[in-house]
Amino acid sequence: MFHTVPDGAAQESQSSFRPDPVDIDAPQGGEGDKRPEGASAGTAPLVSNKSCTSPPPPSYAQYELRDALREITNLSGLKGCGARGIPQKDGGVKPVEVWRDHEGGKAHLRNVISCGSISVCPVCQSKIRMQRAEEIRTASERAMAAGHALYMVTVTMSHKRGDRLETELKVLRGVVKRLNNGKAAQTQRKRHKIFGYIRATEVTVSDPANRLGNGWHAHAHSLIAVDPSTDMAELKKDWLRVLREEAAAQGLPEPSEKHGVHVVPVQGLEAVSRYVAKACPESWGAASELARLDSKKGRWGNWTPMQLAKAAAIDGCADSIALWREFEHAMKGFRSITFSKSMRDLVNQESDEEVAAADEDASELVETISTGVMSMIAEAHHTAVLLRLAASHGKPGVHQAIWLAQQALRARRRGRSCGSGAQGRAAA
Repeated sequence: MFHTVPDGAAQESQSSFRPDPVDIDAPQGGEGDKRPEGASAGTAPLVSNKSCTSPPPPSYAQYELRDALREITNLSGLKGCGARGIPQKDGGVKPVEVWRDHEGGKAHLRNVISCGSISVCPVCQSKIRMQRAEEIRTASERAMAAGHALYMVTVTMSHKRGDRLETELKVLRGVVKRLNNGKAAQTQRKRHKIFGYIRATEVTVSDPANRLGNGWHAHAHSLIAVDPSTDMAELKKDWLRVLREEAAAQGLPEPSEKHGVHVVPVQGLEAVSRYVAKACPESWGAASELARLDSKKGRWGNWTPMQLAKAAAIDGCADSIALWREFEHAMKGFRSITFSKSMRDLVNQESDEEVAAADEDASELVETISTGVMSMIAEAHHTAVLLRLAASHGKPGVHQAIWLAQQALRARRRGRSCGSGAQGRAAA
């Protein structure tokens, strides 16, 4: 096992580990790989993926963002996610394992704590939403095969700058509760012949620099399976009435008839699973609209939560930091994606926490490191550097990443600009 730093953060008094230099210009993949004839020297570029039939190059941007979010988050789960090993019953901690997949050219970590948050964690939500998109596709196809018709019903509300996100979410909670609980809800489900639903809550916010923006915008997408004979115009009227009553109770403007409830029939699910795997916008479908909010970008000058997270944690915008903290507070305990029992019974579903903690497939154990080393790497914001170098250069790459992280922390603590950290990111 490779122990550079004991459990805990790196200390100035410890001797530095300086690895043998890694040839960053060397071809990736292994000793037998050769650079194509005529190829120029230099770091192998991440070639843009222009084809929806070929997989994209490995990206570790979500790990960079998670490392940066630790500096500003108020959530203990997010602070610890991916930063230390998993505690064992005997009081010890499992060593962190670095694995790589030769076929996909990607590295990942095992035996690290995960927060399992689908709302605020860039790493966990990516895994969870991809899994949920597959489940939505499967459940939808099986519902259609059973003779049900599918509709995407979006519930949104009038909003303005200054409205609190927590207030908007209270309205959505109230709508969902009234549509699903109690005798009135049962009567309505029978009347509209609703077999089941899958619901996802989406939140966007206007760029704080845009003084004409409307602030927070929370809305819910519901994929509902109904009898083909269902009158969707009547269903829309019922849902709009409930939405207006809940908005009035929270002091929000009355949702309009045009925008309050929007109903669209689903005519098949176009290669959804392939989209979520390869991020091909051409095949965006109903399941991706529900589940893959981590891959979406806001429209009309609005930001998705992950765009907000980048502005707050990486760009350091003070207004964005305040908005991010409001977002994570409002989303605490909020279920972003829910399946009705009837739709959940169509798939074999695991919890968010189970999906986030599941190990990815890999073919080679590259190196094991202590939880202290992992904490030091995370503190230095070098998790992505570790994974990139492990994927391209194996064990020497892991050692190089550890050394770069140590230098980055020392430079930060001495108040200097971190040349080695920038070197590591550029090299990886």
